[in-house]
Amino acid sequence: MGVQLIPLRWMPYEAVYEDDYSTKSDVYSFACLIWEMFYQGELPFSKMSDDAVLTALKKHELQWKPHKAAPQSLQSLLVSCWSDSPRDRPTFSQLTVTIGEISVDSAI
Repeated sequence: MGVQLIPLRWMPYEAVYEDDYSTKSDVYSFACLIWEMFYQGELPFSKMSDDAVLTALKKHELQWKPHKAAPQSLQSLLVSCWSDSPRDRPTFSQLTVTIGEISVDSAI
């Protein structure tokens, strides 16, 4: 087997190190997409090499920080999406409801 290219910076621990992909790993990646939108397409952890990202991920020390311009409720939601434990991440159904509530609250 050769070298496999993966979207490392958008993947949780269990996908990278355990080859365990699920809707919960997709939730993690979805939160990364939202992060990119607020940071106008900036590469996540742009100041870190891929090896440094891998090491931080393996040690559970990779820390995502939501953009300060995001509503506080969205920031909290994103942090929950990046939980180390997949079972602590919301489902897409929960995301849909919460994002809908955030949208309504932000429109007022």
